[in-house]
Amino acid sequence: MTDTIRTEPATRPDTPSHRGRTVGMVALGLLLVAAFFAWVGLGTLSAAKVVQERASAAQSELALFHTTLQTGDSVGAKAHLQAGARALTQAQDAANRPQVRIAKYLPYVGRTVRDLDHLLAAAKVLSGAGSNALELYTQFSGANSKLFSHDTFSIPAIRRASAAVGSLSAALDTARRDLNQVTGTGPRGAQALEKKKLALKQVESLSRQTRDLGPLLQAMPAAVGANGPRTYLVTVLNPAEARAPGGAPLSVAFLRLDQGRLSIPIQGQTSVLTRMNAPHLFTPASGDPWLQGRAERRFVNANVNPDFSIAGEQLARASSQFRQKPDGVIALDVQAIGKLLAVTGPIQSAQYGQLTSANAVQKLVIDAYLQPMDQAVRHEQNDQLMSTMLQRLTQGGGLIGKARALGQAIPGRHLQLYFRDPALEKIVDAAHAGGRVTTVPVGDLAAAYTQNMNGSKVDTYQHRTLKETITLAADGSATVRRTVVIANRTPPYTGGGTDPRFGYYTRWSILRVINLMTPGSSTTAQPTPANSPGFLAGTAQHKGTDGEGRPYADAVAQIPPGGTAQLTWQYRLPKAAVRDGKNLRLLIHAQTQPIVVPPNLQVTVIAPTGWTAQVGPGWTKTANGASATETIDQNRLLQLVLTPGG
Repeated sequence: MTDTIRTEPATRPDTPSHRGRTVGMVALGLLLVAAFFAWVGLGTLSAAKVVQERASAAQSELALFHTTLQTGDSVGAKAHLQAGARALTQAQDAANRPQVRIAKYLPYVGRTVRDLDHLLAAAKVLSGAGSNALELYTQFSGANSKLFSHDTFSIPAIRRASAAVGSLSAALDTARRDLNQVTGTGPRGAQALEKKKLALKQVESLSRQTRDLGPLLQAMPAAVGANGPRTYLVTVLNPAEARAPGGAPLSVAFLRLDQGRLSIPIQGQTSVLTRMNAPHLFTPASGDPWLQGRAERRFVNANVNPDFSIAGEQLARASSQFRQKPDGVIALDVQAIGKLLAVTGPIQSAQYGQLTSANAVQKLVIDAYLQPMDQAVRHEQNDQLMSTMLQRLTQGGGLIGKARALGQAIPGRHLQLYFRDPALEKIVDAAHAGGRVTTVPVGDLAAAYTQNMNGSKVDTYQHRTLKETITLAADGSATVRRTVVIANRTPPYTGGGTDPRFGYYTRWSILRVINLMTPGSSTTAQPTPANSPGFLAGTAQHKGTDGEGRPYADAVAQIPPGGTAQLTWQYRLPKAAVRDGKNLRLLIHAQTQPIVVPPNLQVTVIAPTGWTAQVGPGWTKTANGASATETIDQNRLLQLVLTPGG
């Protein structure tokens, strides 16, 4: 019999010693895993703290960069941009730590890491965009501007700037996409969402600026003569002698641009260049009843339409009197000149002394007409001022500062632009710089204008109030009673003898008062001697429709020194209010005229029977409706909600 030899294991698997080693290995594994997660977690938290802190610092520096750049401090803006870039580098270094990169692939916490990555990517793009914006700013505003120097626009520099704006816009789109991927669903998600909100606000701020600058730079090469010479009329409108869209064009200059090179072929006082405003035959644009109705046409009376998009074209056509065919018109008045002087510094004049932003209006259009002055001396002084202003406008330095100053004159229509090039006119409209009168299908168009009829220089003393009583019906239609109140607050006549009621030094004001109304309106009553003190009986009254489909009605007022005129019209308005659920929302589109003392609007609304006015800011409740008073120093929209029931 053969013995069977069996080999027994040295230790049975279920012995205590084996179990001990297994537990030890599991414990060691768990310890290593715990240590790994602790390393990742603590490292990620530490890194996240640095990222959050440095990212916040970068975001703050970028905000300060925008602020200082807008105030014109390019040196300070550059310093903030560099400080932001350093903070951003530190944040990125922290985000690149191994623990953070590993944490990106872990559940839950990985969402926060991905949010951080998107925020940092967007911040990097914004920092680069800031550098491009700073470069563009220095090209426009530096003392040695690359875009304009030595009376020449650099067409290559303009095209490079246009390309830079395109790149900047694309970069902002990239930043916006990254920010929109931030979810805020991981740890510290609220902080991530707050940073996303702030960053998107910065993106939108830069986008708004580049949105306007891009089309302008694209149109600029052609505008400065890259494709052939361009000519522009620059005229200073004198508000002492009112026209509906501003003042009389008493000073002119024609700017010619050929391959970027600027020259001024004609400059001077209108009366001198036109042989004391001699009549001139030119074909006016259609749709301008105030100009087409004139038996004699003169350049000085070409801008009589309240809407500058029409008046500008008429001035361009009337420029044939100077043997010029301008491609556009730039009209500014003394208020705009004052804003420009605030940036460029005062002007010294032999006749007027030192002209500053604070005294330009007083000296040029008030004091200048207090005492008789030799006309030749006046024209010489005004020519010198025009030359100096053109030099200030066209010298290369500080273009952005000048543009910002003139931009402040746009809301009050103290700077108005018109271009025959549709691309440029589109830019003007987008900037609300075209002096257009609102054309809307619904709402009351509260628009009244005065037109000087006696060549006087007293419109600086005009104080005008437009009083309207709007009786609203439940279907949204209305009857409007409009009274234009004009006070002629002049000093005493000092010309010697009897006031001639005409010319430079008279204190009498003779005005054509023009009203525009919403399309579809119909005039039902006009001024009469009985209802309108100051109405000049025997003068022609007109009513009809202007070139934009707006009904108009006008009449003439004659106002003695210190006197007041009140001219009253009444009209039916088929759509004064819009339905807002069960409510009515009354819209009043108040339009300004660029005169020295801005007009006022006093409106009283009589609610339909059974309706109640819900007054908001600016409105006061009355027994049967509401009332409001506004200074119309720019176009304004007034709204009033009325609800059915008591």
